[in-house]
Amino acid sequence: MEHNIENRELKENLNIMNKKIIYYLTFILIFISGCGKNEQPETAVTKPENNTPELINSKTLIAKEFAKLVASSVEDGDMRKFIKETSVKQFDGDYNFLFVQAENEQVTPLTKSGAGSTFCEKLKSQNGKIQTKSTSFTDFDLLIESIKKNYPLLQIAVPNTGGADENNSTENWNTQEYTPLVAFLHEDFNEATTEYITAYDVDGNEYQLDAKNPPANPVIVISENERVIAVPKTKAEKPKAVIYETESYSYFLRETSPSCGSSILSDLLNNILKALKTPQRKALAEDNPQIKRRDIILKAKFVDADALHEVESWAKGQPEVALTILFTYKEGGSIKSNTILKRFSDNGWYKGCGFLNLGKCVTVKELNVPIMYWDLTNNGNFMKYVFIEEDGGSNTSYKISYNNVYEETTVNGQKTTTTTNASIDIPKENNDDIIGEAIVNFADPVLNGGTRYSTGLLEFWIGIE
Repeated sequence: MEHNIENRELKENLNIMNKKIIYYLTFILIFISGCGKNEQPETAVTKPENNTPELINSKTLIAKEFAKLVASSVEDGDMRKFIKETSVKQFDGDYNFLFVQAENEQVTPLTKSGAGSTFCEKLKSQNGKIQTKSTSFTDFDLLIESIKKNYPLLQIAVPNTGGADENNSTENWNTQEYTPLVAFLHEDFNEATTEYITAYDVDGNEYQLDAKNPPANPVIVISENERVIAVPKTKAEKPKAVIYETESYSYFLRETSPSCGSSILSDLLNNILKALKTPQRKALAEDNPQIKRRDIILKAKFVDADALHEVESWAKGQPEVALTILFTYKEGGSIKSNTILKRFSDNGWYKGCGFLNLGKCVTVKELNVPIMYWDLTNNGNFMKYVFIEEDGGSNTSYKISYNNVYEETTVNGQKTTTTTNASIDIPKENNDDIIGEAIVNFADPVLNGGTRYSTGLLEFWIGIE
């Protein structure tokens, strides 16, 4: 009997132990299962998939989408006023401004409560409106970041075309009454081959503008600035005279670029400061030997509006004119070649035309730009002037050459003539346009307005100061 009782107690104890074991095993399984369920979300949070869209590399696509935004935004009178007032400041000599500079500028003034809108905020407010009309990308933040990283020289320009009425020029644009179209330029835009430029109105309607003939009314153009250089901050070379900086780029005008153009050694210039040889120059030097006189470009003009637009479309604003002068000089018993680079990129080449004055759209640009002291013995009889309209692009070169003549009188009174060829490759970018070349003769008159020369597209006058 006692043995049966003990067996029964033993069985009960075993049952209790089994229940406890099952309980603990079940708890462990639940715990393990629960931990497994919690692992997956943690992994997803700490190691998310990289769904960040890549920045847009195509400048054409960036300009196109940005043009749509600006076109939609100029329905707002404050935006029209801001774009006009900012462009007429002509920070680089033309009617334009860089997006990166204007991004955080106030379009509507701050109030006591702090309300107000910046240029970028005004554009962003149009993004939803554009999304309903466009099948291409419309992510505003992505577009702005793409501009800053991949299109740092994107500009908003209001070219001073004037059309058939000077009252419709940039500075006379009545922003309260007229809402312009907004155009954009393709990366492969070419003055010689491009026939039409795409533009948009405030409702997103598309237009094709004549690329050759200026429109009658102001047009806003989204394009790449040709007068400013953006240097990545990763480069070791630091430019001078920085006009603006962002996180990624330093901006400065082309004229201050350390890599643009050739230079004349100061020692060479000092050696050239001698008495001048032709009757006019010699007389000037003898009148007052203390005054050193040198050649200057007095003025220049395009032959007509067609000549100007052959090298620079109205959509690109004022032309960026660069002059390279090729000359020779004596050194160590031999004759060497060198160049001088001058740029005339500020405003004044073109104005609007009144009715029946279509051939007189160009103005004479007063320059008065010093060139160099010309010593006949050292530099010979001729120099070559080469004009280029700078449009940017990839780096290449352009060969210029000419024959120079040196005349000398020997000790026995005999005259000798030596002809030498000067040839040199000058920096050029593949989108630049050659305006033309001209030979300048040392014996040409330099008084009373100087001598007029022509490249076929551009005329210029050289005198002496």
